[in-house]
Formats: sequence, structure tokens, C-alpha cells
Amino acid sequence: MAKQSGLHQIKGKVGEYSYYKQTGVSGGLIRSINQGLSARVKNDEAFANTRLNNQEFGAAANVSALLGQCVTPKFRPMILPFSQSKMAKEILKVAREHTENWGQRVVTSEDTARLCEILSAMSKRDFSEFVSVSVLRTSSSAAEATGDSTSQQVALMQSLGITGFTLTAVQFDIATGQWVPFAQEMSTGYLYRNELVSVFDNEPLVAGQTLSNSETMSVEAFIPAANHSGHQIVVFVAMPIRTINNVPHILQEYCSFVAMPLPAYVP
Repeated sequence: MAKQSGLHQIKGKVGEYSYYKQTGVSGGLIRSINQGLSARVKNDEAFANTRLNNQEFGAAANVSALLGQCVTPKFRPMILPFSQSKMAKEILKVAREHTENWGQRVVTSEDTARLCEILSAMSKRDFSEFVSVSVLRTSSSAAEATGDSTSQQVALMQSLGITGFTLTAVQFDIATGQWVPFAQEMSTGYLYRNELVSVFDNEPLVAGQTLSNSETMSVEAFIPAANHSGHQIVVFVAMPIRTINNVPHILQEYCSFVAMPLPAYVP
């Protein structure tokens, strides 16, 4: 494959060539475009099954993009490379377990827990290494986010030069797309970011002591738009801190995250 080098990087199509960049590859890449094949894939009966696969993969990629937006802040050292494509692959597997027609299978509201597992698996570090978390629904409009670190976890952090610990929790409402019969296409998903709470805010680490705290976050009812499936999740982000000369620094290489479904309220 030809590589482009130089002061200016072209991105997009020029004539019969496509210029693009790829993660992990220095410089630009270029490939030729098969114009005849493009038209055949869109219209030829021989590619009918390819178009069905593309519909389902496109929907999975859209869900992957939404999940990727749920980690905030998202530092490069804390997430696996090629996370979007890895999540799309796993989301597609979940979608294909459903019984709809080929080309129309997508994740549904029943798959929220599995979507959380897929997102959590993209964290480079094991989230439970430093802290354990949970979410308890306390009312129809509130939930309690809790973080706990044992004395052993505190000691581990101190051995790594960590002096403080920040833990945030954010609740997201995600609407994933469904097959729309009258339009003969998948609907596009969307998400809402709700309240962010700090369970720990640069909490000092003391040898032999534990960390434990709970914070209440407000929760609103979520009714997704027509032709969408709803998912309510909570994403925790752990950010170890090292303070030098009274200046706190986030140790990005030790940051991690985990996602879990927001429990339903049971009176």
C-alpha cells in the first residue's frame, strides 16, 4: 500500500484515489477506488447479502460511537487502542443473537448490561484494582453512587506514588437505533449526558485507612424516540492523583473506568 509523506496531509477522495490516516500508522495512506465495484455493491443482486451485513454493522458502529462518548474524561492511556472497532465487533455479535430478519438485527433495551460489559472491557487497567463501586436506586428521581477502597487498595495506590484519588460518576441516557420499515434503513442513535457527581475529589490517601463515600445523583425518566431502544447507564471514572508542590496531577496511565446499568426503581 502506498504511503504519502510530506508537509501536508490530504484527507478524502481525489480523483480515483482515497487519502486517509490510520491509528498506529505514521504518515498518510492512499488507496485506489474501484468505481465499478462501488456501484455493484449498492445495486447488484450478487451483493444483496453484503448490503444486509452492512446495515447491521452500521448500526453496531453507531452504538459503539455512542458508548465511546460515555467515558469522560477519556485520556488516551486509559483506553485500549482501536476501541471503537473492538466494541462494534462485540456489539454486532449481541445484535445477531436476536431473531429479526437478516439486515434488521440490532441491540435492544434487554442488552443494556452487555453493552456496559463491552464498554468496561475497553479500560486498559482493571477498574477494581483501586476501588469498588455500586449504584443503588433510592427513588424514582434519584440514585446513590458509592465508592469503597480497602486498606490494601489504598496501600497499593500509595506504593505507586499516588497521593490522592478522584472518582466521578455520570449517568447517561442512550437511545440505540432500530430498523425502520417505511424508510428501509436503521435509525440513528443519540445520547443525553445527565448529572455528574464526585464520589471522591482528590481524597488524600492515609496508610492503614480505607476510603468510603456515597453521593446522590438526580435521575430523570427516559422515554426514547420512536424506532429507538432506551438504555440508562452509569459510568464511573477513577483518576489517581499525585500532588507535587501543592499542584495535583492526574496520573493518566493509572486511570480506569467501568459502566453499569442504572437499576430500575422498585417502590
